[in-house]
Amino acid sequence: MFGAIIGDVVGSRFEFRKGNIRKDFELFHKDCRFTDDTVMTVAIADALYQSYTNSVDEMQEYMIDAMRAWGKKYPHAGYGRRFKEWLKKDNPHPYYSYGNGAAMRCSFCGWIKETLDETVALAQYSAEITHNHPEGIKGAQCVAAVIFLARNGKSKQEIKEYVEEDFGYDLSKTLRELKEAERNDVSCMDALPLALTAFMEGESFEEVIRNAVWLGGDTDTIAAIAGSMAEAMYEIPMYMLENVMNYLPVDIWTTALRYTEAVYVLEDARDPNPEYFKNIDIAYKIEDLYRNKDEKDNEQYYSNIYDAIIERMAEGGLVPVPVIDPADLFEERQIFDMTIEEYKECEETGYLALDPLNLVEDDTEWIPLFTNSKQCKNSMMSKTVISMKIEDLIKITLEKENVSGVIVNPFGKRVFINKEVLKEILLRVKVARGVQLN
Repeated sequence: MFGAIIGDVVGSRFEFRKGNIRKDFELFHKDCRFTDDTVMTVAIADALYQSYTNSVDEMQEYMIDAMRAWGKKYPHAGYGRRFKEWLKKDNPHPYYSYGNGAAMRCSFCGWIKETLDETVALAQYSAEITHNHPEGIKGAQCVAAVIFLARNGKSKQEIKEYVEEDFGYDLSKTLRELKEAERNDVSCMDALPLALTAFMEGESFEEVIRNAVWLGGDTDTIAAIAGSMAEAMYEIPMYMLENVMNYLPVDIWTTALRYTEAVYVLEDARDPNPEYFKNIDIAYKIEDLYRNKDEKDNEQYYSNIYDAIIERMAEGGLVPVPVIDPADLFEERQIFDMTIEEYKECEETGYLALDPLNLVEDDTEWIPLFTNSKQCKNSMMSKTVISMKIEDLIKITLEKENVSGVIVNPFGKRVFINKEVLKEILLRVKVARGVQLN
């Protein structure tokens, strides 16, 4: 979401400014600031991070609560009159707006779903809690769809054709023609063609931002929308990330950074096997641990990881397990759903064996526990991979005298879990299932 935030900050000092704007303007100026575009972008991300797998009603409740909470925290960020009234209400309702507000805040929607249809639907849910006019909804859907297509490798020509056909925006005019035309930037009908054309004509992230601001008018919002799309196609220059930090409060910066990192975790966790994708919460909790590794007391972060593992174990969660196949009997790379009994039989007959790792100086060995196929593939370990319940893998590990425990995602952000903790995890799984302990 830093694409939207940078666009907002850079464009803020030119908003509805009279006179021509040079394209070589200073990007980060003392008069720059963050506006409502940044606050609400963070609010939507904050809500969706916690609720995107929930029901539509629950997601929208999370979004409403987050928008009101962040709005209360930053009440002078430049909200429109009707939206400011919406923020103050105890039970706010949509007000049939076709303004550009829903489009400027929805960038996170474009990053977290696996299909275009799901992405477009999520953008609609984020829009209609305030902007339930068809044009307001369409603007948010278009932005999220462009982000989805760009991050999945579609060309600008393919994106342009899709936008024109599915959303009906006229993208025939050049940037200069749009700059000289009369328009109402605060409406989605006018704002989207401006942001889209700035994106289409830019050949780098910075150029897209400069294009959007050069158009004039509602520069912070147009640049926020254009920047959110550009982020999905171009790498954001490090100097822009470093500079924008100087304009943001700590909570906005850290929240944006946390959810940007979460998107990378999500991308890494996407898996053709839906069972492995369900392990994503384990990866999120590991990310939390690493992000807060400098804290003196990080025991809670380890506890959160164990809780996520226990939850998946209680559900019968599976993981990919690389094994040694001495006789090269298995042609298929994936042998799904091997039970502990089946594995032990193969191990006893010499057909299969776990492939332990030695990654520490004391020569101890650890059994790898990969949360998804990509982590497993990146390890370059044994070519044969079976699919096994997390619970079964832990039980096998505990039976082996020569290993110290498991190591989660050993070739990424890894976590060692020793046998004492593994035993406690197994006991807690039994409790979660309602098993009476003696």
